[in-house]
Amino acid sequence: TAGEAPILSLDARAAGNKLTAQLAAELKLDESGAEEMKRSYGLKSGGSRAYGEVLGRYGQRLAERIKEALNTAGHLPWNAPAISEILLCGGGAALPGLVQFLMNTLRLKTRIGNPLVNLALAPAKVSETTSARFATALGLALYKTDDTH
Repeated sequence: TAGEAPILSLDARAAGNKLTAQLAAELKLDESGAEEMKRSYGLKSGGSRAYGEVLGRYGQRLAERIKEALNTAGHLPWNAPAISEILLCGGGAALPGLVQFLMNTLRLKTRIGNPLVNLALAPAKVSETTSARFATALGLALYKTDDTH
């Protein structure tokens, strides 16, 4: 929500293009076919058994990486509130079924983050799914405009 900021940021090294390449290699598809399959099925049921295995491994790796980060966050030396929500960003955040998978696996509220939420000049008609793709670029741009950096 407006006025809030993340207390911990994590690069889960779960880039969507790596997943597409892995699908293409393991399912013997071209990149466009693997991308279309990923966008159609995501982590929801559908596709072949081999597809489900690749996506299952992907989801589990991502969940494990987040669990590691949550464990680390519990030992940070500042008096931060407990982490109660996971915000996903980047193009891979729109993977069908990912939000529900992480909520079920991690037992934490999970949603696609909107990096425009705290910007006074944010466009009104940009979906969260679209804006999530620009989170890193926007963060770097804001970082560069801060006089302390």
